[in-house]
Amino acid sequence: MPWNLLILPLVGGYVILSQLNRFKFRQQRLDRQRLIFDSIIVGIILLGSAIIIRYLVTLLLPGQIDLLYSHFPIKTPYIGTAISSLMIAIITLIIGNGLIYRDKKKQIQRAIKSVGNELELLLRSSFKDQKLLEFTLDTGKVYVVWVKELPIPLVSNYIRVIPVFSGYRDD
Repeated sequence: MPWNLLILPLVGGYVILSQLNRFKFRQQRLDRQRLIFDSIIVGIILLGSAIIIRYLVTLLLPGQIDLLYSHFPIKTPYIGTAISSLMIAIITLIIGNGLIYRDKKKQIQRAIKSVGNELELLLRSSFKDQKLLEFTLDTGKVYVVWVKELPIPLVSNYIRVIPVFSGYRDD
């Protein structure tokens, strides 16, 4: 397999990890080097899936793949397998976000539970159990709040809350 074709499964892995709701919110909480490494792993899985599908199609419909390649304008070996791995990623994304992982709030909670920091875990607990939180600032200002929504790192760096009570803490 020409090495430059391996970019297609890598792009497919990146698309799945950065766009599929099941993985997107988890990857947003991890560092970028981890995203590259995970994209390589998912790309290998996609490429393996494409090779297995090609083998099964060859067994079930002999000669059909050769007929398809005879009409394909690019004659590079294994280009069909590499393009198939990218197509598998796109189909997985469409089906996954459209049918399986539609509830973004549930996926955000799952991501926070698995890789969230202490503040995100506290916000998740308050949001899930619908309990009030109290924040005290350095200035002595006190807020009692409901958590409005859980934070999404790439969308906003701010915590969105609904204040119930505010005041000052004194001795």
